Amino acid sequence: MSAENYGRFRDLLRRGEFRGALALAEEECMRRGGNDVFWLNQQALARMRMGCPEKAIRLSEQALALDPRNAYAMVCRADALRELGKTTEAIAGYEEAARFEKTAPRARKGLLECFATGHEWSNILVRLAEWGLPEMEAAPWRIKALGALGRNDEALEVCRKWLQLQPDHPSALWELVRLEIEKEGLAVVRDRYGKLARIPSRPPVYGEIHASLCARSGQVDEAASQYARLERSAASPRLKRKEAFLMARNMREKEAIPIMEELLRIDPRDMYIHSSYQAACGRIGGIPRAVNFYRELLAIHPDERSLHGRIRKLQRKLEGQG
Repeated sequence: MSAENYGRFRDLLRRGEFRGALALAEEECMRRGGNDVFWLNQQALARMRMGCPEKAIRLSEQALALDPRNAYAMVCRADALRELGKTTEAIAGYEEAARFEKTAPRARKGLLECFATGHEWSNILVRLAEWGLPEMEAAPWRIKALGALGRNDEALEVCRKWLQLQPDHPSALWELVRLEIEKEGLAVVRDRYGKLARIPSRPPVYGEIHASLCARSGQVDEAASQYARLERSAASPRLKRKEAFLMARNMREKEAIPIMEELLRIDPRDMYIHSSYQAACGRIGGIPRAVNFYRELLAIHPDERSLHGRIRKLQRKLEGQG
């Protein structure tokens, strides 16, 4: 294995260039005679990222035929089986991969996800106890399982312990809020986090929670104001994204569309923003604007070839309206 080429492979995956990563893995495998277990596993990983689990299974099985005890091939095959909904087979694969120290963390996560898919909440609690995972690693799963079993007071206690270990941890706070709403009601929890969000020393997550709860309560203006305050203190595409979806859901397209355009200039691959943007433009007769915007976006990002298809599709809609 070339450390330099593996570094290039990982970098391509991080950048979302999955086809490039696959081509590199295929080239490296062929340079070694076409039967290199390591690079077969990397091909399987790239295929998974491309949304091709069937091809990933074939590559993993090819690797296992060469090395039946290769734990990485086992866990990759199990991941692909789970993606295809073959949960029973995936569980068997994860169980085998969990016996190897180097793949145990990934295999255990896969097992927990399989159990959650099958609503096997008690099994999750049993496994967490068996494995003795660190509290912060086990907490999200324990909370989910306890909540699903109706043991909300126990789930709340786990949340509070998690927050003692990691004060203001965003995931722990969101779980806590969900459980508090079930126990106390939306209005009570919304008002509580409104007060917490106004404390200057509190991190931005409290403002995000308050904005989300306002949106759920139908207080759209208050939610928008909260997002605007957060953006002034820390310009964040993630926050703008939430604001854009809030506006679009509440039929405030004229406010949503410019925000979405700003976001697409930053990330022209955001499929969810594209979908919401085109729908918002369609609702207010803004398809000509969308066509012009996509042409502008293509000039900024000439390598983003999917924009050609979006432009053609919108032009066909315009022709149909004419």
